[in-house]
Amino acid sequence: MDLRAGITGLSLFSGIGGIDLGLKRAISGYRTVGFVERAAYCQAVLLARMEESQLERAPIHGSIE
Repeated sequence: MDLRAGITGLSLFSGIGGIDLGLKRAISGYRTVGFVERAAYCQAVLLARMEESQLERAPIHGSIE
């Protein structure tokens, strides 16, 4: 049994999603279920990557509070 399959994560201080892209490529079945990023530019990049299916569609929160 592959223990890495089906792993989900919450991306804190997401930036443009580089860590999430890397985890998705490195771990089969990895899925990000939410992002936290306050910078508007970074949020726009995350949305674009979701539209291009590079990242899973998930909510983007503007604050960690």
